[in-house]
Amino acid sequence: MHGQWTYSDSRNKVINNFTRQFKRLHQGTGVEPKEFHDLRRTALTSMLNNGLDKHDLMAIAGHSRFETTERFYLAVKDDLVDRAREAVDKASLLQICCSGAPRGSNEKGQQT
Repeated sequence: MHGQWTYSDSRNKVINNFTRQFKRLHQGTGVEPKEFHDLRRTALTSMLNNGLDKHDLMAIAGHSRFETTERFYLAVKDDLVDRAREAVDKASLLQICCSGAPRGSNEKGQQT
């Protein structure tokens, strides 16, 4: 069926000279050339972050071992959690520093 992508399609079709074609796409775009796996990582991480099951991600990625999926894609998610935690900490510090209340006092100006 035209316009429909299936799992078997991804396994049966090979693109000859993919690297050359991928580099040709970058020419004239003004985009810094990256590797195909950067695109792959972005797409698979997006699928994971939007609710795709970890084992389904493994199947789509074509990994034979879950450890491979975990190493390359689930670690990204862990990093995202760490970065989110840091952002919340920074936002909390900004609220404390910029609230206008003197340090060591509450909103009514009473010492805490």
